[in-house]
Amino acid sequence: MGLIARQDVGTTDSEDFITIARRYIIAVESAFPQFINAQNAGAEAQEIEQAENQIGFKFPPDLAKLYSIIDGDNYEFGGLMLGLNLFACDEVADAYNALLPLADLHKDILSVPKKMIKNNLFNPKWIPFAGDTEGAYLAIDLDPDSEGTYGQIINIGENETQHTVVGVSLRDFLIFATQKISQMDIDLLPDNGCNMRQKDKIHTIDWLLSQKRT
Repeated sequence: MGLIARQDVGTTDSEDFITIARRYIIAVESAFPQFINAQNAGAEAQEIEQAENQIGFKFPPDLAKLYSIIDGDNYEFGGLMLGLNLFACDEVADAYNALLPLADLHKDILSVPKKMIKNNLFNPKWIPFAGDTEGAYLAIDLDPDSEGTYGQIINIGENETQHTVVGVSLRDFLIFATQKISQMDIDLLPDNGCNMRQKDKIHTIDWLLSQKRT
């Protein structure tokens, strides 16, 4: 494991978000050098604006900052976000518009903790920014329930039976993710690529939910 992945990654509230995001990327690269070339270069301002136009509203500032330094996985080495693919900003718009029809469907979804997340199957104010190939996502929640926090990070998906807060903000989630790199491993693929995974081979979403409940 690389030094940065092992060291204390405590931050202050005043620390710049880009510093926190870069620390996570460096921690991944330090722990797993295979991922040094796993990310796309940052998106241009007009690319971010185009994605915002496609979903119909602005990205929250920290998400826009994240995309200014890294525009998702390049898919040669997948799962940069603790085993989930970090979407490029245009893929955020694609995922959002694919999920949008679910907003018209009713399904009782459990919020964990209670009253933090509205019990929609999908909410038009949720921005999916990472996911797998089977319809499980992490999203930024811009329309929380009565006891939730604007900008909290939640799991969503058509087949989910509960939505759980896995970070009170994108900042909080990336700090948490940096601390958890030492619990990750990689699977080597036949094409010489690799995927990040949790050492116990638990799906990232399930593992995140269990981590945040303990």
